[in-house]
Amino acid sequence: MLNGCWIALVLSFAVEWAWMSESGLPHTDYAIRCIGVPTAAQLMIVIGSEWFRACANQRMQDYGIIVSLTLSGAIYAFISEIHSFSLLLLIPILASAYYCKPIKLAFAAVMSLAAMQLLYWSSAYDIGRYEAAGMTVIMLLVSYLALEITKLGRAALMKAYEAERMNKELIAKTVLMEKLVKTDALTKLYNHITFHEYLEHLVIHHESSGMPLHLALLDIDNFKQINDLYGHRAGDSILRRVSELIRTEVRREDIAARYGGEEFAILLPDTSLSQTYELMERIRVKVASETYDLLDGKKVTLSIGIARYHAWEGKEAFFTRTDAALYMAKNSGKNRIVCADDGSDGYPHTRTTSA
Repeated sequence: MLNGCWIALVLSFAVEWAWMSESGLPHTDYAIRCIGVPTAAQLMIVIGSEWFRACANQRMQDYGIIVSLTLSGAIYAFISEIHSFSLLLLIPILASAYYCKPIKLAFAAVMSLAAMQLLYWSSAYDIGRYEAAGMTVIMLLVSYLALEITKLGRAALMKAYEAERMNKELIAKTVLMEKLVKTDALTKLYNHITFHEYLEHLVIHHESSGMPLHLALLDIDNFKQINDLYGHRAGDSILRRVSELIRTEVRREDIAARYGGEEFAILLPDTSLSQTYELMERIRVKVASETYDLLDGKKVTLSIGIARYHAWEGKEAFFTRTDAALYMAKNSGKNRIVCADDGSDGYPHTRTTSA
């Protein structure tokens, strides 16, 4: 709205300047009365409004703009010899409808009506009683129409706010549902289905880019005995704790999932075999160093199988080789890591590392 005041100031100056030769007044008198005085007054109002906007809080800024529009309209109506210019005082009323606030509309209406009365009672502004009364009635009618528009605008805004709130709630619920679908409720890791989706995606990415890809399968040793001796509550507690330890060690780009039961799977893109082994060793050592009150202070260990993806072998063969390495770790003493690749010749090779 203030930008509109600046534009109105420039246009008014240009029109009055162009009308100078048609006015019939001496150029000096016309320049002072019709150009200099109103332009100076309008300039002071706009500059004052800009200053007020910069200094006042957001709530008061709107009232400052309404006052600025009212003063500008009053000045143009007072300077002009055309009485219909007093209708410029309708602009603040119409502009206040933009805020959709009845109190601001009422303020604008009072300001415009007060300015109209001042013009009527001013000895320098020659306007008849009936003409002034007609202008006042028009202002009241416009104020009523603006009030109705404001009510409609507020109703539309409330509907828009409600729709936005419901949309945000829907997005939040959608995100939550997506998370629930993709993650395991107990461990907060990815679930079996999501793991295979990522596995397929990363295998395709490897075939196109050659990016290294490793898979680790981790299994809690003697977990069935834990459930039988200490109950499923103790078993669930161990699963949650092991999952927490896994999450603290894996990178952001790694995919850690609960594959099923007491078995976990971790996809490690863009890593070497030695980096994968070092990460699994940290997890194995951390898990083995924990004691559990629900197990009467006993410890829990992991058996881990590791494999590197070979070009064009397919995700099923890749998973099968890793599972075979895990099976070897379980059957060769547990609490150890078995690598299905040595990382040098590219052919399957078994390396066993125990605690």
